[in-house]
Amino acid sequence: MSFDIDIEFASPPKAVYTDGLNDTCCYFKISENIKTFCEGKRFNLIEKLGFDIYNVVRESVSLQESNIKNIAVKVTKLSPPIPNIYGGSCFVYCADID
Repeated sequence: MSFDIDIEFASPPKAVYTDGLNDTCCYFKISENIKTFCEGKRFNLIEKLGFDIYNVVRESVSLQESNIKNIAVKVTKLSPPIPNIYGGSCFVYCADID
């Protein structure tokens, strides 16, 4: 399984000017939250996993950054058990932050 997380800011985060970790999202913390969430769980569909990971990311960033406009989560199943599918199959869930 592979995840791509895209976070769109409404305007540049302060970190682009300050180069300070405290002025943007902590991507390490987001990754750790995703890892913790997935541990010990089994998912039948990448659609469900993608939606759940979107919610984990949304909760992770809402506490850190109010300047986020949109979050997109792409889940790729690298070796799906589907004949003649090479390179994986993916699902993308994307939504604006309210």
